[in-house]
Parts: sequence; structure tokens; C-alpha cells
Amino acid sequence: MMRSERVVLIISGMHRSGTSLVAHYLQECGLFIGNTLVEPDVGNPLGYYEDQEILEFHRNALRKAGMDAFQVEESKLPIRVDDSDRRKAIELIARRSRIPQWGWKEPRTTLFLDFWDGLIENARYLFLIRHPLAVTDSLLRRGTDKHIVRKPIIGLRAWRIYNQQIQRFSLEHPQTTVICEIDDVIDKPDLLHSYLVEQFGLKLDFVPFDKIFVEQAFRSGHSKRVKYLRLRHFVEYWRCVRLYCELQEMKLKLR
Repeated sequence: MMRSERVVLIISGMHRSGTSLVAHYLQECGLFIGNTLVEPDVGNPLGYYEDQEILEFHRNALRKAGMDAFQVEESKLPIRVDDSDRRKAIELIARRSRIPQWGWKEPRTTLFLDFWDGLIENARYLFLIRHPLAVTDSLLRRGTDKHIVRKPIIGLRAWRIYNQQIQRFSLEHPQTTVICEIDDVIDKPDLLHSYLVEQFGLKLDFVPFDKIFVEQAFRSGHSKRVKYLRLRHFVEYWRCVRLYCELQEMKLKLR
């Protein structure tokens, strides 16, 4: 385990759950989240706020395991990495260890939580959640994941798998994790800011959330086009809804 007195904040959650928005906000507040960030593109015109090196680390490890970000085998979770990747991760952490306050945002981190927690002594975890139909709807609107466009059930199932990992890890590490609903953060960003300062010990500047929030870029709720999933994939849908309700009981109450 890499020893450091500095808190490392890891921001994660299922894709399209508001992690980019929150990472952008916390970067503005003074959290270092990387020198080389993934460039904005059609999938996220406002920016991903992901450290390119960490993203590539996760992509390579998933490829070695025969998976990708959305087609994940539950039996292989949490994902284990080989010795060579472990050395790369240690080097990655070491290069950032002198930064006064740092962290990262990358949804695939959710699949590697035990691995990173075994390497970083003072890691803290901020998990963002969002209704499963809202996430699936967002994936379909983005349209860059062709297998999800063809079979939306893949997005719904990925939602469940990612959020199961969040639930499990949070129950095992209640002192170092916090779960937030993205709609709550948008409504009350100051309360999340206060929590991270008071409970996680981060030193964050106060920045008005309106400085970075573009209302037109984030749609609360979901459109009618995904409602058919309730019937066509009844069992998977209700597994997701049950998990979502359980996460609601665990989340930080910001309202």
C-alpha cells in the first residue's frame, strides 16, 4: 500500500451518472484530477474530466480480462490485475504522490475498487448514482456505444453490475465512501462541498456551481422510449429498481 498523509479522492459510478459534471466542479474547487485529460468529443462535448493514463490502465486491464466497459462478467468481479499492471499502477500513484490534493474520475474504477483500495492508503470514494432508466436513456441518446443502441438491455445490465459493486464496497468501507444522487448534487452542491471538506478533509475553494453547470446538457428523468424496458426485460429492470431503492437508503441526504 502506498503511504501518504494526503487524501486521494476517487470519483466513480456507472457511465452517464454525472461523474464528469462532479469531477469538473471539484477540479474548479481545487482538486487535481490529472495533467492530460480525455478530450471532449461527440459523446461528451463538455468534457469527460478523466485522466488519460488512468483510463488507459483500466481499458488495458479489461481487455486482458476479455471484457469492456459495458460487457462485464459478474463472476470476474472485482477485477484482478497481473503483476505487470500492478507495477504500472504503483508507478502511476507515485508520480502523483507529491501533489497536495489529488484524485481522479473514471467510471471503470468501479470495477477495480478492491485493487485501488489495496494500493492507496488514504483513498476516499465519491460514488454517483442515477436512476437506471435515466442512465440507459442517456446512453441511447449519446449513441456512441453501438452494441447498446442495438440491445439496450446491455446498458441496463451494466448499470446493475456497476452499482452492485458500489453497494458492496460501500457496505464494506462505510468510513471512506459516500454515495450521492446526481440530481441531489445539482440541487444542493454546497452540501456535497461541505461534506467533502468536513468528513473527508479536503481543502476545497468555494466555487459557484452555476459556473460549470449547463442545464441544457443534463436531463433529469428519462424519455418514453426506454419505458418499454420495464416489460421487455421485466426481471432485469426490477433487479435494477430494487438495487436503486437500496442505494437510496445508503446515499448522503442532500435535500
